[in-house]
Amino acid sequence: MFGIGFGELIIVGLILLVFVGPEDLPKVASQIARFINQLKNQSDDFIDDLKKTSDWEQLQNQSRRLKSELEKPVTIDAPPNPSSTSISPSMPTPTAPSPVTENLKEELNEKK
Repeated sequence: MFGIGFGELIIVGLILLVFVGPEDLPKVASQIARFINQLKNQSDDFIDDLKKTSDWEQLQNQSRRLKSELEKPVTIDAPPNPSSTSISPSMPTPTAPSPVTENLKEELNEKK
């Protein structure tokens, strides 16, 4: 129950026998058994109340649905076709090459 094996249970019984005495040992053992039984019943009642108040099944269904949504592959839409987009008036329109770019081209040609 609490991860206690038979050997540990015998050692605990012997320690109780030494400290409590043989006359009171049955009374103490029954009190311990009653306490463990009450603890088990209270924990079962607590779990039942928790399931009732929080609508346990609804939470489980939502959890399953979210998990399945997360497992679906993600598709990314392609960007819009650049030829179909129009240039807005706020964007500058391309102009003729500036004299600076002409000078750079000439310098590059001279170095060749």
